[in-house]
Amino acid sequence: INSRGYNRPIIATCHYDGNYNMIRTNGKNDWAELLLFINSIMEVQYRKNIVPWPSQIQQTETIRPLMHRNKIEILEPFHGDCITLVNANLNKGVVQFLEMARKLPDRRFLGVLPYYGERQVPLAPSNVEWVPFDDDIRTILKRTRILLVPSYYESFGRIAVEAMLNRIPVIYSKPNPNSVYPGGSTEGLHEWIQPAGIGCIRDNIDEWVTAIRSLDNESAYSERAEHSRHHIEEMNLFVEASRISGLVEQFAQRNPVVVR
Repeated sequence: INSRGYNRPIIATCHYDGNYNMIRTNGKNDWAELLLFINSIMEVQYRKNIVPWPSQIQQTETIRPLMHRNKIEILEPFHGDCITLVNANLNKGVVQFLEMARKLPDRRFLGVLPYYGERQVPLAPSNVEWVPFDDDIRTILKRTRILLVPSYYESFGRIAVEAMLNRIPVIYSKPNPNSVYPGGSTEGLHEWIQPAGIGCIRDNIDEWVTAIRSLDNESAYSERAEHSRHHIEEMNLFVEASRISGLVEQFAQRNPVVVR
């Protein structure tokens, strides 16, 4: 539409750090753009890699994913007994997940089949159960005792919020200082999850096994579970929809469309 001269303001959400050429595409145009970054680390990388900064980008903000408490919070008592991975593709850590299952043959592992990326899962040991993705994440979380997030890259990590709100401890990949991606690895997740989450080096499977076993102690588990819940509550995530709505409306008002 804008290539035909309509010059509507554009608002884009940046969920992935690294595709800088897409931001350069609209340079030297007459419309206004607002970039919304899904974490506070991303903008620094964008500005470092996009020089000069496009003049049409008039505003930037950091936002967080839209989440609705009534769609993710479990209100009734539940007692999950599984160590769970959601969306079991390579980036999310399916290889590491299966290595943990092999090292802990006496534990129950629950893998949610991948819904993007590599759709075929590797051969798994007998203590791994595969289930399809459920639109109601609470179906999966009710079966979960520990959530694993052994991702290579995460700009935010929504599933960790969903687990921690329900007092499910989360073990995740620490950022890789030598990431193959220009935008890093799990810095976006690490930024908000500390100190409630348990960080491990992604390919050090023994470290993950130790972290899992550390939660066998019921008092340690309960303490981590309550810490996780409290951490999410302090983030005040569930007002984000109205905040983003306000940002959109204000940007549109500051950049009114000229009708021709």
